[in-house]
Amino acid sequence: MKDGTRASMGAERGARRGGSEAAEVAGTVLEELPSLLYRVRLDSGHTVAAAATGRHGMDFLRLLPGSRVRLRLSPRDATRARIVGRLEQ
Repeated sequence: MKDGTRASMGAERGARRGGSEAAEVAGTVLEELPSLLYRVRLDSGHTVAAAATGRHGMDFLRLLPGSRVRLRLSPRDATRARIVGRLEQ
């Protein structure tokens, strides 16, 4: 932060974050939990807690056990994910 402007502060903050991208995987909904959370089994066999986001969260679309979904895994916690879409069966 040489000149103290907001632009330089944002650039430095972005550089510190690192470039860890979230991986997208597919899975099957096992059960519905409170607060738009779902227990999902990934195709690799692992189980994660996933939150419904975007259209699924805003419109309260129902994801039933057995629904195939596309997930974005959290780069910080391997047991958490976001549901970003539904897959056709």
